[in-house]
Amino acid sequence: MSQYSDRTNQRRLTVVLGIVLAVAMGASLLLPLLQTAAVSNQTLQPTALPTATVPAPVEVSNITFDQSYIHPSGVFTATIPEGWTPDAGVTTASEAIVTLRNNAALSLGELRVIEPADGAADLDAVSAYFNNNWLSSSWRDYTNWDEATRSVRDDELVIDFNLSSGGQQYIARQLATTDGERIYVSRAVFPANSPEQVRYMVENLKANLNYNEQFAGEPLDWSAYYDNATGHIIRFPQSWQITDAAPGLPASIETSDGIVLRVETVDEAITSADEASAYVESARPGAEIVSVAETEQGGLTGYEVAYSLPTLDGPSQSGYALLLADESGSVHVANLRLSESDVDLTDEATLEQYPEIAAVLDSFSVLPTGLGVAATTEESAG
Repeated sequence: MSQYSDRTNQRRLTVVLGIVLAVAMGASLLLPLLQTAAVSNQTLQPTALPTATVPAPVEVSNITFDQSYIHPSGVFTATIPEGWTPDAGVTTASEAIVTLRNNAALSLGELRVIEPADGAADLDAVSAYFNNNWLSSSWRDYTNWDEATRSVRDDELVIDFNLSSGGQQYIARQLATTDGERIYVSRAVFPANSPEQVRYMVENLKANLNYNEQFAGEPLDWSAYYDNATGHIIRFPQSWQITDAAPGLPASIETSDGIVLRVETVDEAITSADEASAYVESARPGAEIVSVAETEQGGLTGYEVAYSLPTLDGPSQSGYALLLADESGSVHVANLRLSESDVDLTDEATLEQYPEIAAVLDSFSVLPTGLGVAATTEESAG
């Protein structure tokens, strides 16, 4: 009887263990399915984008306008804030532009001189010029932009903007004025926590933009050579190339068709036609003086000398030297040589046959020294 009871108990234990194992195995299969179903019923949260770090606003007292600047086209100069680095500058047939960047402050400034085809008679015309297409193109480096306000204040058009780029929010202000022919634009961009800095920056950019009136009527998209040490400047088509230049030393500018222009300063006084002729003869050995006359240009007085220069290959070359004395007594010289013979550029009728050369020579003038370097301009494709 006891043996039978033991076998019965063993069978029951075996059955119970089998049931327990079956339940455990079933649970191991069912739980992952239940967990998967639970996860699939949840809303997945995306990984958050990092928030751009907003720098503390620049102290307005630290925005100091004490850096001189001249645009590569020569058409305007400016005093710009220390710490904002100008780019190479861009010139098109209708705009001369420079952008000033301060990467640490996430800020930029911008100056533009615009020559609309039909001019800009008043601020209504200025406002019409800055339409949505123009503004959209000008802000194309930003992800989003919108015009917040537009108003006329005294002699200027004021436009405020909200901008965004790279997860950062910005604010900007644009001031625009006109003289009836050109539009003068200043812009300032700062992070959205810097409204006072925007106002201060843009007002001072506007106040420190100076258009060089002596170049009015000349092509906007010409290049310029400016000597930072002596102050003289001359403008010329972008197809002309500066081949040699250094501050305080003679500069050479040449064209593919044989025009050679040398710009320099001489310390000797030149106070008569005879002295002007003697200078040309010493600077160009073998030169034969054709004509000499007194002249006045850009508030400076001096002499213009036409000469002929023999060559080893036969026909002589034609030369023209413009000598202008500044207030200090220094004489600034633009000496141009043509491959053609018998061209007297002191004769007005002859000069009319060479309008491009005439415009180049008319641009020769003297600015204050120390304005920076007017490098070769970068043409815009737009």
